[in-house]
Amino acid sequence: MDIKWLEDILVLYEERNFSRAAERRHITQPAFSRRVQLFEQWVGQDIIDRTTQPIKFTPAMERLIPAVSNAVVDVYNIRNSLRAESATKSVTFATQHTLATSVFPQLLSIINGQLQTVTVRLRSANLPECITWLENGDVAFLLCYESSVLTAQYGDNLDKLNLGDEQLIPVTATDPEGSRVHDPETQTTLKMLNYPVGSFLRNVVNRGQIAGGFQDYVIENVCDSSLTMALKKLVMSGMGIAWIPRSLVASELESGSLASLDEHFGAIDLSVVLLMNPRRASELTKRAWALIQNSPLCQESEADCANEF
Repeated sequence: MDIKWLEDILVLYEERNFSRAAERRHITQPAFSRRVQLFEQWVGQDIIDRTTQPIKFTPAMERLIPAVSNAVVDVYNIRNSLRAESATKSVTFATQHTLATSVFPQLLSIINGQLQTVTVRLRSANLPECITWLENGDVAFLLCYESSVLTAQYGDNLDKLNLGDEQLIPVTATDPEGSRVHDPETQTTLKMLNYPVGSFLRNVVNRGQIAGGFQDYVIENVCDSSLTMALKKLVMSGMGIAWIPRSLVASELESGSLASLDEHFGAIDLSVVLLMNPRRASELTKRAWALIQNSPLCQESEADCANEF
C-alpha cells in the first residue's frame, strides 16, 4: 500500500470531483483514477459511489476519513523524525532528466567545493513528480525549466534562483555530404522524436511546433522518450527530428554531424531555475542555497537571483 493512495483519498474527499482532485495532486485524471482503484483493490471493496455527481463515499469510508487523515500525519511524523537525524549530513536534488546531465554537475561542484562532508543525492523524474517531492519535503531543491508559454505548475510560496537561459531547437542528422537527413524544404512528411505526451517539455514543444508551422507537414511520430540524451542519440542515428537543448548539441552542430532547423521552425526559450521550499528547509539546505546564490553560476543572472531568508 502506497501512502500516496491515502493522500489521494483525502484530497478526493475534499474536492468530491476527480478532475479537481487530480489537478491538486499534479497528475492526470486517468492516473488519479487508477490510484484510487488500486486502493480499492487493496482494501477489497469499493469506497466510492461513482453513479452520483458530486461523488459520494460509502458510509464506511466516510466514517474512516478521520482515521485515514491521522494515519497520514503519523507516517509523516515518523519520517520527519528520522530525517532530522540525517538532515545535517545530506541534501537531495530533484531534477528533470535533461538537467541531470547539463546543469546539475555544476551545482554538485559548488556544494562539494565548500561542504566536502555533505552527501548530495539526485532524483530525476518528470516535473509534476518533482514538484510533489519538493512540496512534501522529500527533496531539498528542485532544478527545472520554466517557459513563458506555460503557466508554472507550482505556487509562489517557493524561493527561486535563476541559473541562466536555454533554448530548445529542432535538430536533424546530416549525411556524409553534409545535407540534412530530414529536410523541411524538400520533404512533406517529417519523422519526429518526441517527449512523452503530457510532460512539461512535450507541452512546450507542442506550442513551439504550432508557432513554427509544423502543421503544414504530415508528422510521423517515431518514438517518445523522457530522456533527452536518448532522443539525441536517435537523432544522430538519422531516426528523425527532435527538439533538444542547444547546449547539449553545441559540439555536434559545430562539427556538422547535426544541423539545426531553427531558421525554419524557430527556437523555444527556456529559463533554468532552482527552487527551494523555505517551510521545509533545514539549516544545511539554507547553507547550500547561499553557496549557489553567491556562485558564478547564479551571479551571471544576478538580476533574477533572490533569497527570501
